[in-house]
Amino acid sequence: MHGFSIKHSVSKSVVSFSLLLMGSLASAQTKTITFLVPFAPGGPSDQVARAIAQKVSTNTGWSVLVDNKPGGGGQIGANALKLAPADGKTIFIGDIGVLAVNKSLYKNLSFDTLKDFQPLTLAARSPMLLLVPGSSSAKTPADIVKESKSASQGVSYASQGIGIGGHLLGEMFKSQTSANFVHIPYKGAAPAVQDLLAGRVGFLFEVPAATLQHVKEGKLKALAVASDKRTTLLPDLPTMNEAGVANVSMDIWWGIVAKAGTSLEDTAALNKALREAIDSDELKTRFASLGIYLQSSTSAELGALFATEIPRLGKVVRDSGASVD
Repeated sequence: MHGFSIKHSVSKSVVSFSLLLMGSLASAQTKTITFLVPFAPGGPSDQVARAIAQKVSTNTGWSVLVDNKPGGGGQIGANALKLAPADGKTIFIGDIGVLAVNKSLYKNLSFDTLKDFQPLTLAARSPMLLLVPGSSSAKTPADIVKESKSASQGVSYASQGIGIGGHLLGEMFKSQTSANFVHIPYKGAAPAVQDLLAGRVGFLFEVPAATLQHVKEGKLKALAVASDKRTTLLPDLPTMNEAGVANVSMDIWWGIVAKAGTSLEDTAALNKALREAIDSDELKTRFASLGIYLQSSTSAELGALFATEIPRLGKVVRDSGASVD
């Protein structure tokens, strides 16, 4: 009778442990992640986030919900992360503007990338092209500089807005060449590209995703790529450095972060799941055709990028005098 009691007790323990293990596995498989995007649906940040979210969900069984929170130069979405628990269940994708430039651009920024966020992984990079209207006589960056110095009113350049990538690259270009450039900020890339097409402005720095078709049709001309290396989309196009203008380089990049204080265990699990998605050949091929190159990193590597880019771009912002209340 005693032997039966022990066997029965062991059997109950095995069953209980099995149920507990199954429950834990089920809980892991049904983990829900909220992926915050600080821009409206449809743009590059949203497209990259949704593709990564879907791939993570497929690979892990997690439910990854994309939540668009546009506004305030990324502050609405960033604050949603800042206010969330540090439990690894809320993550955020930000571009170079939100995570690096805004610290110097906004007088009263409501978050601090280095203090409030835990780096997870780099997500993607995209170069920016130096573009002129198809009717322009300019064939090199030097031609634009020469024209600016001979024209009484200089040469105007468009940007996607104050402190956005096209503006900062324009200021770098101006600083390195002492050119007479006049900045014309727009409310986004679309109207800036339209005025460039119409010849109302002299040049623009913009990503291939928004302009490549116009280049192929001859409506715009690409003179150089403002990156450290050439783009596979236009392999014959020189970098700004190769074209004779040094230190005019700034890829648009996207990074994924969690809230500061997220545990090492959760950080490692998220990094692993995100990197497996980002590094998939399927996603890399899909986005490379748009000039967006998916690229993952370690948490430490993304943190190092923040530590380098925030002061580097901050100097450009301060030198330009740009600020947003």
